[in-house]
Amino acid sequence: MRRMLTHLRNIGFPLKKDKPESTLSNTMGLLAKKGKLSIVKRGVGRMGTIYQWKGAVQQPDKAVPAAEPDQPADGQEKEAAD
Repeated sequence: MRRMLTHLRNIGFPLKKDKPESTLSNTMGLLAKKGKLSIVKRGVGRMGTIYQWKGAVQQPDKAVPAAEPDQPADGQEKEAAD
């Protein structure tokens, strides 16, 4: 959760409270209940729960176009059938 909080602060997301950890924790828990996140490891004590986003995550600066069905994905040329 610290990474998410750091990311939100870095992008300038308006955080209303002095300590938004509890709000973020509740939000992540609700997203897990709705099926948007999966719980990778449940937190105990001071260790927070680790979540993973379900579904495809695509970042615009790192997006890789999918290979077309008739072209190999590794960049090698397809053998010609005679």
